[in-house]
Amino acid sequence: MDGELYTQMTSNQFLSRLGEPSEVEARIGRAYQSGGLAGAFAWMDEHLLPIYRRQAEQRLKAARAPGGKM
Repeated sequence: MDGELYTQMTSNQFLSRLGEPSEVEARIGRAYQSGGLAGAFAWMDEHLLPIYRRQAEQRLKAARAPGGKM
């Protein structure tokens, strides 16, 4: 488990790209209530991680492009 990764995935800046941050946090909370810590992480892995990875890949491509920051 990468604590820094999950910290970034649950930041308001990232969550606001997916909707109202408090609603996304509530979904994580419901996953926690129904499945404990493992359930919350499973929900994040299924719903947040793919989006986070796509955005990270896009940032990396932009940085490697001519004139991009690297």
